[in-house]
Order: sequence, then structure tokens, then C-alpha cells
Amino acid sequence: MTEGTWTILIAVLTYVIMLVAYFSHRSRRFHMSVMIGVMAFDLLIPIYLFTNRDWYSRLIDHGDILTFGVWMHFMVVLVLYILYIFQIFAARKILAGGEMSDAARIEHKAQAKGILLVRAFVIMTGAMLYDSQYLLD
Repeated sequence: MTEGTWTILIAVLTYVIMLVAYFSHRSRRFHMSVMIGVMAFDLLIPIYLFTNRDWYSRLIDHGDILTFGVWMHFMVVLVLYILYIFQIFAARKILAGGEMSDAARIEHKAQAKGILLVRAFVIMTGAMLYDSQYLLD
């Protein structure tokens, strides 16, 4: 398998693990550790891609910076990061307890559904943008 196939496969695997964590939210320790791991993966993958791809050649020399696919992927990733921030705030309210925790649970669950949907789009658009021509040697 190629390096790009491995990257996509690992992203899909983390998505499956995230689905398991979504449905096992009653096990707080498992749920939180998986979600922290997935969020860390999603924050570190751009660094990995930046160090292993010739972005200047692809985006500037070949003009991909102006394509719909690149901007769509960028915006979906941005929405995912924003949802992660809201998810963390809601989780902190739940962990703090008190009268706001019931509202925070509803908020947290709605954000989790949004994260599942948006993260699927991130993986799909990232897979569509993959091109082995731009791998660094």
C-alpha cells in the first residue's frame, strides 16, 4: 500500500473508533480518552502533511489554491476545529456539574453529531485531494 493509502486508512480507522466512543458515552473514561486522542490526531495531521508534501508546487505552481476542492476542504477542517472547541466547553460544563449540566449534555450531544458529520466530510475531501505526485522524497 502507498503512503497516501495508509494516511486515509488511519483517518477512517480513527473515525470508526470515534463512532465507538460516541455510542459508549456512558463509559466516561473511555469516551474522553478516545475523543482526546482523535482531537490530537486531527490537530497533528496537518503538521504531518505539511512536512511530507510539496504544497508550494501543488498550490502555487499548479494553481490548486484557487480550486473549489481545496477551499471546501479548508473550510470543513476549520468548522471541525470550531466544533471541537465548543465540544470541549460543553464537556467542561458537564464535568463541573450543577444546574447547567443538563443543558450542557444536550449541547454536547448535538455538537457530537455535528462533529461526526463534519469529520466524515473532512476525510472524504482529504481523500479526494490526495495526489501522490506531490510527495516529498
